[in-house]
Amino acid sequence: MKQTGVRLLVFGVLVAGMAVAEPVDYPTARKAAAALAKAGRYENALKAFQQMGETANTDDQKADAFEQAAMCAVRLKDNARATQLAARIPLKPNANVVRMRILAKDRKYAELIERYGTLDVSTWPRPIAGEALVHRGRAHAALRQGEPAAAALEQAVDWLPANTLRSEAQLGLAQTYAGLLKDAEKALGAYQNLIAMETRRDRGGWKYYSGIIGAAGLQSRQGKHAEALATLAAVDVAKTKGYWHVAMLVARGEVHAAAGRTKQAVVAFTKALAEKGIAAHHKKRCEQRLSELQGRPANAP
Repeated sequence: MKQTGVRLLVFGVLVAGMAVAEPVDYPTARKAAAALAKAGRYENALKAFQQMGETANTDDQKADAFEQAAMCAVRLKDNARATQLAARIPLKPNANVVRMRILAKDRKYAELIERYGTLDVSTWPRPIAGEALVHRGRAHAALRQGEPAAAALEQAVDWLPANTLRSEAQLGLAQTYAGLLKDAEKALGAYQNLIAMETRRDRGGWKYYSGIIGAAGLQSRQGKHAEALATLAAVDVAKTKGYWHVAMLVARGEVHAAAGRTKQAVVAFTKALAEKGIAAHHKKRCEQRLSELQGRPANAP
């Protein structure tokens, strides 16, 4: 079998606790280092990736290795070290997007916008440019800057391939329209686009459920209660578990309550409240809504 990539030496002290007799190709070395990271051995993985970056012959491999090393440093909560490793990435778009990722992880949104808010990413490879725009859009949103947040996230959705980051950009766009720009129609359209994306990509994942609940909530607030219930009916609540099982029950309760269906709303909120491990915010909401619907003080027996 023909080997691809450079051949480099990854010492066993970093990978498996014993000396490696002969060099291995880059994909094999990367797989071993990634296994260390997956196992939570981030310091060892970082050292392995750093060694790979120092001995790799191509810029693509060096960029990948130092990016992975930087992300290991982030997992170790050593963002200063992560930034130093990112500086060693030889491809400028890759280096910049990793720095943006680090700033976002550190919630340094103002600094991210100051440094990268006007950076032209149009000539970058589209997946890398798309990620940069996601970080820019999220930072603007965190700073309550709705218009630039929407502009960045719209472009990110256009440029990213069909993957989880694109879906997260679409969700962020919907939330920006709804929360910051107060544009219910655009928000509903964005949520419906998210549902369509996740129906094809990961139906049953958290982003799909977020889209369903977001769209139904907007439809209900517009008085379109039948449409909201139809949107929620796309999810079989009996097949959901944990947090999202409760969230779907609460969403149904809210729509029933808005439509004046008090009995159905009480049933939904009561079922949600009875779930073990219910999140604190869901518990508080259910108690509040039951109190309002049943005309009794919250937490009353």
